[in-house]
Amino acid sequence: FENRVSEIAKLYEAQGKAVLRKCDPPSRTINVNGRVITTLLKNPFPDFVGVWTTGGGRALFVEAKSTKEPRLSIMCKSGGLTVQQTSALSCWHDAGAAVGVVWEHQMEWRFVGVRQIQKTLLMKRGNQPRKSIRWDEAEKIPTNGVVYMDFLWNLSEMYGVPYKY
Repeated sequence: FENRVSEIAKLYEAQGKAVLRKCDPPSRTINVNGRVITTLLKNPFPDFVGVWTTGGGRALFVEAKSTKEPRLSIMCKSGGLTVQQTSALSCWHDAGAAVGVVWEHQMEWRFVGVRQIQKTLLMKRGNQPRKSIRWDEAEKIPTNGVVYMDFLWNLSEMYGVPYKY
């Protein structure tokens, strides 16, 4: 899934729309008695970071999620948007960056903006805040002939930036 997002990012760059790079988690490698052990560390950034060229040079942060169920967990320990990821996305958004989640479920893609995440957390399920977004609540990502899933269009709509096809 992330490889497909990377391919779309390459198309955006070729079209002069955005420069978006996969942000691999940092790692630490140590040698213990001749055995190499690599540990992945917590990544302080979303899956993809970059600059929105046609959006005036605005910072761009995109988290990529794939789920088996038609729900995207938020504020969870693992398997969806973690507490740290949810907090970081909100922080980047509040600082002026364009932020979103590209969500894949059963080979279909949807978009979840940070405002949708915040709105969902304010909803109640009984006495508790909701902790997931249903598939039907996420925005459809349009397709076109050049870019298979055009999530930059969703960001354009969310942030009021004119979209250049």
